[in-house]
Amino acid sequence: MILRRRTLRFVPALFLGAAVAVFAGNAGLASAASFNPHRVADDQVFDNTSTMTTEQIDAFLNTFPGSCISTNNGFSAPVPTGYTPSGGYTYGSNVSAGTVIQHAAAAYDLNPQVLIATLQKEQGLVSGGSGCSTLRYTGAMGYGCPDSGTTHSYSGLNLYTWRGVTVTAVDGTCVNTSAKAGFSQQVIHAAWLLKFGEQRSEGNTNWAIVRGSWDNSDDLSSCYSGPMTTGTYKVCPSGSATFYDGWSTIDGTSVHMENGATASLYWYTPHLSGNSNFFNVFTNWFGVPYANANDYSFVTSSASATHLSPGASGTVSIVLKNTGYNTWYSDNNLPAGKPATRLATMGYQNSPFINPDANSLWTQN
Repeated sequence: MILRRRTLRFVPALFLGAAVAVFAGNAGLASAASFNPHRVADDQVFDNTSTMTTEQIDAFLNTFPGSCISTNNGFSAPVPTGYTPSGGYTYGSNVSAGTVIQHAAAAYDLNPQVLIATLQKEQGLVSGGSGCSTLRYTGAMGYGCPDSGTTHSYSGLNLYTWRGVTVTAVDGTCVNTSAKAGFSQQVIHAAWLLKFGEQRSEGNTNWAIVRGSWDNSDDLSSCYSGPMTTGTYKVCPSGSATFYDGWSTIDGTSVHMENGATASLYWYTPHLSGNSNFFNVFTNWFGVPYANANDYSFVTSSASATHLSPGASGTVSIVLKNTGYNTWYSDNNLPAGKPATRLATMGYQNSPFINPDANSLWTQN
């Protein structure tokens, strides 16, 4: 059976097309959402490791002419290869920023887009709009940079490589230990902290990554000191459980931690402005970090025939309403830099053209 033509039309508040599921590109999505301090991001988005491959990350970075970490501009850094409680993190040869980010995200079951947005929020390295100084690379994720503002100097490190020159020393960085100094060191430490905070804020004291070369078994005895979601939880594995109402004071404002991702982001950056910045960067580049950002509801459907013989063609129209947060664009009305939203079948099996309320339009024998 072949579907040769699809009916597309527009009416207010509706995107109309032929198929079953809604798909949008990963970059440049407009949003109808504004920053909600109680829900910075959802766990389902925070934990989605499959949003971007290494190649897609590098291609994304290369869309910024002034990016400090793009392959187009000759950036590379050591790849994180593992962790042990006694030896800490280990690193291999220099690779692209996309490889570093993807490896760190995969190691700790984190969405690489979370790391990309944090890199931009902290030092602007993705776009390069704030410059590409050694200090920015050394503290790329703002990890190990307390608000106290003390500075440190290090030498003999592999901080990063820029256009064939490996930088090994830094003077006046905010990073408080040499083990955390450098682009890759910052990314892998941050990936761990973000995931650890998400899990512990939801009471999961059994969480630890122990697989392959990654042995974070020391996390099983580590305490947590960040914001908590609502529930009766332990903050130390050996401690007693306590009820937490989910409320924390951020910049003098009471904020409710709707989920672990939100609590983790506030633990990482305990300020409203920083998390608003993260939300805006993520939303502008990848869409709203909510699980229901691309939700839709079924309105109606129609077909030009009751059945189609092999080789025949027909027209099917399905009307869907955008009930999510991201704006949908059609191919023939696409603003510059925005992805088209297309509809497609999922799981092409016995009934490839089924409307969302499960009433078959056309079926395949």
